[in-house]
Amino acid sequence: RTVSGLEIHSGDRIAFGGIQGGDAKKGRVWISDLTVEVTALVDDIAGAKKLSIIGDSISSFEGWLPEGNKYFADYYIGGGLQDWTKTYWGALCTKYMAGKLQMEKNISWTGSCVAQDTRTGSSYRPAFVTRYGKSNVGATYALNSIGSPDIVIIYGGTNDRYNSGYGLSDVNSTPDDAEFDAIFKKSNDNLVVTSFVQAYVKLINMVHADCPDAKIINIIGDYVTLEQIASIKKISDHYTFCKYVDFSNGGSGNPKIGKLNGVHPNIDGMDYMAKTIFGELGDWMLED
Repeated sequence: RTVSGLEIHSGDRIAFGGIQGGDAKKGRVWISDLTVEVTALVDDIAGAKKLSIIGDSISSFEGWLPEGNKYFADYYIGGGLQDWTKTYWGALCTKYMAGKLQMEKNISWTGSCVAQDTRTGSSYRPAFVTRYGKSNVGATYALNSIGSPDIVIIYGGTNDRYNSGYGLSDVNSTPDDAEFDAIFKKSNDNLVVTSFVQAYVKLINMVHADCPDAKIINIIGDYVTLEQIASIKKISDHYTFCKYVDFSNGGSGNPKIGKLNGVHPNIDGMDYMAKTIFGELGDWMLED
């Protein structure tokens, strides 16, 4: 069996147990083969703010994901992005805000939507609102907590745009002011997760309930609809603890974000995103 995504911090201790096999009448065999591959070493930085990520494949990388997920290895590794520090969130922590910002958790999931659960063949892709905070979603996904972050980045919407066939509503429409007011007044139990807007609001409410002092940054990607862009901005402006960074370029692809394939940024594209987030919100992120 292979276990991936295990995070080990300074002072942690790990105990391994063997598996007993064989015929009891003929003696027993202890299976003790063990290989440990370290993909990242991260020590706590005194006084640094902690960052957690909720996203899709754009924000994924091996060693930082919920168990059961597959990061975008074929493109990221094949395209030279072989180190988590070269992702936009890694560059934020280790380059642009080094010593001031450190990673806490990343629960990004390849192919996932903010709102609706999706499936490609046998691959189950729990939505942001489905897997948030859960210890068991579909199979055993044990690392879906975002920990105790000071800052949370939500980067989603791309897959919602391309998966409207799953019953997802309002990626091509924006609620008017009265409709938004009614949505903001709803309890989480009454928010409909087949709605992109309502699912996004529900996710923010859940994060804020668990981490009331955390600041939330909503990333608007460059492959979303004009209506999604307007909705994310409206949602972000509603909450005093939220801000957004807009990379959309009208939703048709941002030429400043170099790509490995389709929507997935290359190293230069990731670095541009990190630099932009830092330039627009770096001071705000560090404010107490």
